[in-house]
Amino acid sequence: MENEKNTIWQEIFADYRKSELSQRAYCKENNLKYSTFAYWRNRLSKRAKEQFVEIPIVKSDVKEDNLFLNLSMDSNGEITIRIKAK
Repeated sequence: MENEKNTIWQEIFADYRKSELSQRAYCKENNLKYSTFAYWRNRLSKRAKEQFVEIPIVKSDVKEDNLFLNLSMDSNGEITIRIKAK
């Protein structure tokens, strides 16, 4: 149930961003309470910040021209980063 609500509100916010309306105008046009919209905006924003993982910067002797980066994400949201020196 909780994941379902998260998914619904993520879809609402994706639609809102496409609309180019103000938050209040979007809520009015879509019959949403602005207070509920703001609650979920804050809740999802906080959740996204909690999932942030900082990747430390490591100095290397390899020249930037000789680097290859492969970044991929699978359907479960798992991210794989591969860095190879040529």
